[in-house]
Amino acid sequence: FARQVGNASNIFIMDADGSNQTQLTSGYTTAGRQAFDPQWSPVTGSKQVVFTVADTQSTPTINSNIHTAEMNSGNTAFESGSDVELDGASWNASDGADKIRGEYDPQFSPDGNTVIFVRMTEGGSFTIGTALANNSSTTFTTVIPNTITGGSVFDPAYSPDGNYVSYEPKNNLLSVGPAKIYNVATGTVSSFS
Repeated sequence: FARQVGNASNIFIMDADGSNQTQLTSGYTTAGRQAFDPQWSPVTGSKQVVFTVADTQSTPTINSNIHTAEMNSGNTAFESGSDVELDGASWNASDGADKIRGEYDPQFSPDGNTVIFVRMTEGGSFTIGTALANNSSTTFTTVIPNTITGGSVFDPAYSPDGNYVSYEPKNNLLSVGPAKIYNVATGTVSSFS
């Protein structure tokens, strides 16, 4: 889970009864630096965690990226040096409207090989795409382009079998219509009814 202390947010772990709370991230202690939205890999025995890191003090705009890290053998901290930016993409002023303004809502695929997440550009384009969870390639692959005029796409999640991705169309962070279902094999989109 994520907990905010002062102006910074970090990732913690605890026992199911709430005891033994331990801080996992340590690099997010300065004002405006936030680590949140953690998810453990669904693969049995995996120690990989994906989460969002945001810098609310960046200039000229908030910038967030998806990170992964590996738990140590005692599940008490992340392995030293394992906290990496997933797809290597970051804000660059020379990119104009295509510069990446933020990445959000990371979710592992059922096999743990990829992470699906939302990417927003400075020009206001929202897409849902994937990157390899092991960071062996920095390629962001668009899965679901934004087709909502003046809106955005959020909250992607795989079905347990990995054949579908659900997501929510929003406008100004408010839902606009039913959630959508993307068929990975056919590329078609339908609505929850």
